[in-house]
Amino acid sequence: WLVPRIAPNETYVIEYKIILYPIWIIAILIVISIIFIYSKYYTIFVVKRSFVESREEKDWKITIEVKNARRRKLTNVVLIDKVPSIFKISTKFDFAKPEIIRKPFGFELIWDIGTLEQDEERVFSYRIKPIVEIVGKFKLPRAILKFKEGRKEKVIVLSKSVTI
Repeated sequence: WLVPRIAPNETYVIEYKIILYPIWIIAILIVISIIFIYSKYYTIFVVKRSFVESREEKDWKITIEVKNARRRKLTNVVLIDKVPSIFKISTKFDFAKPEIIRKPFGFELIWDIGTLEQDEERVFSYRIKPIVEIVGKFKLPRAILKFKEGRKEKVIVLSKSVTI
């Protein structure tokens, strides 16, 4: 600071401001980056998709992708998907065949995966065909992934629902 000469018993006031908003902005950006990195690289993904298999026969192929992006192995992994009763499930499966259980609402498809190593990814698929004519859009229920992580009891991850 450049201060003019001060005579004895004379005062001079120096004022200053500390501007903290750039520090707050940087801190918020760091927190957002950490959340993004954690959600991108340290979570479990369950993605459910639908594809038109045949427009003439109105067949739909449903795929469920499961990826363990965590840094530990998951055990007792079970994938559950529910199919409403207005659909017929094809008996032809591309990969692993699920256990199909008849329920009051329709069917429950259960894949007993066992273990998922870190960064392991698996894809499950099945085909459905509507029994009745569907007018407009129809929303299928979300897929459920249950597993045991370390000593923790069952943890549940849900996919987004799929619209046909």
